Amino acid sequence: SESPYSSAGLIWNWLKDNNLILPAVADELGPVIQKVDENDIGVRPAEPGELSWTIANLNSEDVYSDTQDYMFIHAVLTVAHIFENIKNRAQMAEDAKAELENCKTFKLHPDDQFKVLEICEDCDAALKMWAKAIFDVPSLDDVDIVVNYKKSANEWHAQTVAQKENRFTKRGRRICAVEPYPEGIKFVHKAEFFMVAETRDALIDYLKNHTC
Repeated sequence: SESPYSSAGLIWNWLKDNNLILPAVADELGPVIQKVDENDIGVRPAEPGELSWTIANLNSEDVYSDTQDYMFIHAVLTVAHIFENIKNRAQMAEDAKAELENCKTFKLHPDDQFKVLEICEDCDAALKMWAKAIFDVPSLDDVDIVVNYKKSANEWHAQTVAQKENRFTKRGRRICAVEPYPEGIKFVHKAEFFMVAETRDALIDYLKNHTC
């Protein structure tokens, strides 16, 4: 690159060059590191909400005080925690892709354009990360609703799929909110993207009659 690197960029490039970063983790962390690096070497100022801006706001009023020493340690631990979470989520998303490919899909009606994906109970990664991983599984491009059993609450969930990751626009159908709820239905979000039912039969019956 024609631009110099800060210590963040130098360390990041060394980790990548020595194959110490998984590709999925690099995809997630790369843009974050790039913005930190650009801010550190003066390419551009950090915008409100960016990581550099957040860490800068942990500084105390007196940078030569004992309080500043404490805040520096706090900042390091904060960044380490954020990066660890990003790494773990990226790795889990990779596991979720493999699990999703083995989950079954079905249509609510024979002539439906979109399908429903049912995530099996033992697909731990898929249950946690399907909303991110589903966009990397081409065979599921025609899925617009995902259903799964939530064992801890003994209930069934259904949620619509977004057009793209981190978007609110729906890929296909909406889960219409109808009140009073039919028997076996516990909750339907008024934003028409999520619902909860007591049983699988009640959930599927609701989806058959109240999606649009």
